[in-house]
Amino acid sequence: MIVITSVFGNIMPTEKKTDCCIDNCPGVLEEPSLVCIICGASVHPACFKSSVRKLAEYPTSCHDEVFCSSNCCTWYGKEGFDREAVKKEREELNTLLKKQLVALAASAQVRVTHRIDNKSRQMSKPMMIRRLIGAKFGEVEQQSASNKPSAKTIHDKFRLLNCLFSDEVGALAATADDVSRADMDTGAVGGNSTYWKLVEQRFNEGFPDNSVDGPVFADKIHFMHPSIQNHHETVNPAMHGTFTSEELRKMWKEIQKDYD
Repeated sequence: MIVITSVFGNIMPTEKKTDCCIDNCPGVLEEPSLVCIICGASVHPACFKSSVRKLAEYPTSCHDEVFCSSNCCTWYGKEGFDREAVKKEREELNTLLKKQLVALAASAQVRVTHRIDNKSRQMSKPMMIRRLIGAKFGEVEQQSASNKPSAKTIHDKFRLLNCLFSDEVGALAATADDVSRADMDTGAVGGNSTYWKLVEQRFNEGFPDNSVDGPVFADKIHFMHPSIQNHHETVNPAMHGTFTSEELRKMWKEIQKDYD
C-alpha cells in the first residue's frame, strides 16, 4: 500500500504498514499474502513463522500449513468440525462496521484490544472477526471456556519470576506467609492469600499503566545469560498461559526445586 505525503512542498511516496489477523501483529510493509486454511484469515508470512508456527498447538501432522491462531490449529483435523460454517461466519461478520463488531465483542465478553509498542490499541477489523469466531465456535484462546490447566512453558516461568521480583509484588514478599485469624476464617491462606492473588492478577493481566513497575514489566527478559540465549526457542514472557494463584504458587515451588 502506498501513501502520498508532502515533504517541504515535494510529493513523496511513503510505504504504510498493514496489519494481519494474528494477535499482536506489529504491522508489516506488505499485504498479508497467506490465508488460514481453517477460517480464511489473512496472515503475514513473517507473523505466521514467528508466532503461530511455533505454537504447541500447531499440528504435528502438518509441515507449513497456514493457521492464524491456536484455535484454528486445534480445530484442524477435528472430527465433525465444520470449516464452511466458520468461513460463512467470517463472511457475515465482515459485512459489519468496526463499531458494530466492538459492540458485539462487548456483549460476548471478547477482548478486542492488544498491546503494540507498549501501548494498548484496538485490534484491526479482521483480527476482531477472528476473535469473535473463536469465541462462537468454542475453545477461546484465553481459556475462558476451558477448565483445563495451561501447560507450563519456559515463557511462563520467566513471566512468574518477573512478577515475583517486581517492586510492587516484592514489597509484599516479607509478609506473604503471615496469616491472621481473619485470613484463616475466610480461607485467604496459601494460594488464596492476598499476596498470591496479586501475583495471579499481574501474571494473567499484566501490570497497570500507572504501576511502579510499568505496563510491560511482566513481558520482558530483564537479564541475559548463556542458558537463556542458547535455549532452543527464544524466551518470551509475553507468550504466557492463564493460571490460578494456586497453580502459580506450585510453579514457584517447582522453580525453587530446580535450583536446590
